[in-house]
Formats: sequence, structure tokens, C-alpha cells
Amino acid sequence: MSQCNTANFEKEKIEKCLFGDEVLLTSPLLDSLKSKRIGIVTNHTAVVFDRVHLVDTLLQLGFNIQAIFTPEHGFWGRVPPGESVAHQSYRGIPVYSLYGKDKAPRLSWLQSLDVILWDIQDVGARFYTYITTLGLCMEACAKAKVPIWILDRPNPNGFYVAGPVLDTAYRSFVGWYPIPVVYGLTVGELARMMVQKRWIAQVPRYRVIAMVGYRHDFRWEQLQRRWIAPSPNLRSVHAAMLYPLLCWFEGTLISVGRGTDSAFTIIGAPFLYPYQYAYKKDSIENTTTLMNIYNFILQPIRFIPRKHPAAPNPKWKNQVCYGVKIAFTDSTKTDDYFKLTLHLLKRCYESYQAYRKHHPQAPPFFKPYFTYLVGNSWLQKAIENNEPIEAIQKRWMEELRKFKKERKRFLLYP
Repeated sequence: MSQCNTANFEKEKIEKCLFGDEVLLTSPLLDSLKSKRIGIVTNHTAVVFDRVHLVDTLLQLGFNIQAIFTPEHGFWGRVPPGESVAHQSYRGIPVYSLYGKDKAPRLSWLQSLDVILWDIQDVGARFYTYITTLGLCMEACAKAKVPIWILDRPNPNGFYVAGPVLDTAYRSFVGWYPIPVVYGLTVGELARMMVQKRWIAQVPRYRVIAMVGYRHDFRWEQLQRRWIAPSPNLRSVHAAMLYPLLCWFEGTLISVGRGTDSAFTIIGAPFLYPYQYAYKKDSIENTTTLMNIYNFILQPIRFIPRKHPAAPNPKWKNQVCYGVKIAFTDSTKTDDYFKLTLHLLKRCYESYQAYRKHHPQAPPFFKPYFTYLVGNSWLQKAIENNEPIEAIQKRWMEELRKFKKERKRFLLYP
């Protein structure tokens, strides 16, 4: 591995966005860490200038890293969703799991440290668990009186705010804060909001190392950076952008493509008759029936979820599923995003009802998990009662407007 020194990074300071870790490495602030015992909350995404992991970079520069802490999916990002992450080590440094018995660093793990660095790529959806881990780490740092530095990164969904705000009666690890599904903040901005709104029980000494050259209206492609899948099933930027719109289906009988190479870009189930019919109109190899709905292209498809490293036991495993592949036609039409989600939910539920007439022993369409993903109890009833899409959206708009107004106070970027 090539040697790292701060001079090597100076040539990277060109007219492009610098992430928080890159700003730190090219800042005088770096010198203040030389005598510190450092802990890092991180995973495989903390790659500096698309080349070397932050841990390796700091080690090669002679910094004293005493501990690594890692969230869901583990340090290498390979542990399937929901599975406990085991403790391990990296280059002789203990790697403590924050997704197992412990969801936050133990006091005994923090007592020998002088500072914690946070460097993890997030996707900007409320139910993505990294932001829950962030809040718990901040609380733990406050209790241990250890400062935490948050090395900020782009939010691939940071260009809009949408969806219902969480009802805190349904607080869970997949929804910890009263924020909408898509909240339009970087982790650094969200940390500021957590502190000021007192969403965390204890407030640590914290610092956000802001990015340079970032704007909220950026799309990931404009950053000219490679996409490192932050979790096993978000293998593309396209999947990361569709993830907030499709994750609700995880709380239903509908597959989001886990167990295929197209997770979170497709949905389907064996009983989706409308798409089954559309699929059979054409040859299996060449389905050409396309639907343009709310500025998305839906293409009927057939797929079979199978055992996969990212999904050992996927929904509808080894069964033929009919559904649609989803693509954006205009990613600027953000007001339409959740209209598509509601449209697909309603269509899928209609198909399920037709299926259940002939299969009365079929399990319920909605699982209890659905309520925690949407963050309220009324949305499921609205779908079951066939309420119009506009009426459903109207019910969450007032709280969403309040959040949008409040959010502006915490922005670090235009």
C-alpha cells in the first residue's frame, strides 16, 4: 500500500467537493489529533479521495487509533440486514460491534479514548439505521465525557424532503427521531438538529467537520465519486435513491428484490396479477410494456429471489414473482416521489385482495413492521380503505411543512 502524508492530499484540493474526512486531512485541525487516543465509528465506506480507507490513512500518518466501532452490516459492510454483527479486529485494533448486544459504545470502551471520529456514508432515509447509531454514540460520548467529531459526507437523497414525519409513539431502531422519511440533511446537519432539539438524552462536546464545495441540490453523479454500497443491497446510486420510496414494502408481502442483483430497483410477488398479465403479453425475454407514472418508468418483469450473500432467506425464496422494474424519468420532480409509492402500494394491495378471495389462508398483506417503517398507525388503514393518493399525502403535509421550515436553521450547505 502506498505511503500517505498530508502533502499527497494537497493536489486533490481542486474545484470539487471535499468530504469531511478529506477536509480534516488537509486542515491544521489534523495536528491537534497527534497526541490523542482516537476511536473511529466507521465502516468500509470511509474511503479518502476514492483511494485509501481513513483508518489506514491515519495509521500510515502515525496516529494512535485505539478502537474502531461499527454499525449494522459490520466493518466490511457484508453482514446481511438485521443480523447481529460480531466483535472482531482490524490491524490489531479492536472492532466493537454496535449492532448486536450493544447498540452504543460501552463506557469501558470509551474511557481510554480522547476523541471519537464518525465517518460513515449514509443514504438520507429515516429507517436507515446508521443515524440511530449516530445519536446513541453521541449520548455515549456525553456520558464518557469524550468529544465526538462528525466527518460529514454527502446525502444522496439530500436534494428534497418528503414523506410523513415519525409519530414518536412508533419510535424504534428504524425510526428514532421525529423526522420525515426523507429529511434532506447530511449527518452533520442532522447531528446539529439532534442537539438543538434535544432529541438525544445527553449532549456531548461535538464538532462537525463540514464538507467543502457541497450543495444540497447535487446529485451523486455530479460529485464524480465512485459509489461504495453502504449496505449489501444498495449496490447502486439508483437503488439508494429508490430505497426511501420502496422500503415500506419491506413491511408487506411484496419483495423489493432481495435475493436478486436488483434489490430496491424492483418490486414483485407471485400474486401481482396486473403485472403478471402484462408480462405474459410479450415474450419472456423481451417485455416491452412500459408505463410512465408520476415521472417514473415502470417495466413489467419476472424474477426469482434466491439465497444470496446479501439475503440468505429472501421473501418468496425460489418462487416466481411478477412485478415492475422502476426507473426515474425526471429526478427533479420530487413532489411525485411518494405519489409513486402510494400508487404501487394501492395496486399491490388490490391484487392481494383478489388473490386472497381464492386463497383465504394467505397471510395478512401488512406486517406489524410496516407501522414502524411509515412511522404512524393511520397510513395502513388509509391504504386498506382505498383513500385517494392526494388525501393520504394531505394528511402528512402540515407536519412536513413545519419540519421543512425548522430544518433550515441547521443547514451547513446551500
